[in-house]
Parts: sequence; structure tokens; C-alpha cells
Amino acid sequence: MNPAEIRNNKLNFQKANHCVRRLFKQGFDVTAIDLHGGRPKIEIAFQPKCRRLGGVWYRRRSNGAGSIYRMAALVSGCQVEWEEATH
Repeated sequence: MNPAEIRNNKLNFQKANHCVRRLFKQGFDVTAIDLHGGRPKIEIAFQPKCRRLGGVWYRRRSNGAGSIYRMAALVSGCQVEWEEATH
């Protein structure tokens, strides 16, 4: 790992730490954290209050009973994602 990658990983870890702490304080359940790539990705379990994050859907799939939307919102420099079902 070169010095630039080490700095990027450290910065992503700090962003993710801040984001996860913020999400926990708001009562969200974090289910996964991915530090690779340009910005950290944090996955949360769906709750109705996810809508307060102001996310937008970027992927949709059908499950026979309706659609499942993959939602994303930017929180503290991290991409926060969750899935939301409609019937």
C-alpha cells in the first residue's frame, strides 16, 4: 500500500467513524461498512425515519409483490444506503 492509499484509508475511516456515531445517535441500525473506494459506504436497516435522510433511489428491482428500491443519501461525507420496499 502506497502513502496516498494509506492517507485515503485513514480519511475514510475517520469519515465512517463520524457518520456511524451520528447514525447511532439518531437511532439507526448500521448493518455494514465499506471503506474502499472514493467515499465510505454505510448500510443501514430500513426504518420509516430513513426518509428523513433525504435519500434518492438509484436501483429498483421487482419482487413479485411490488418493488424494492435501493436508496442512498450523503451523510458526513459517506454514502448511506438502505433498501425500501413498496407493495
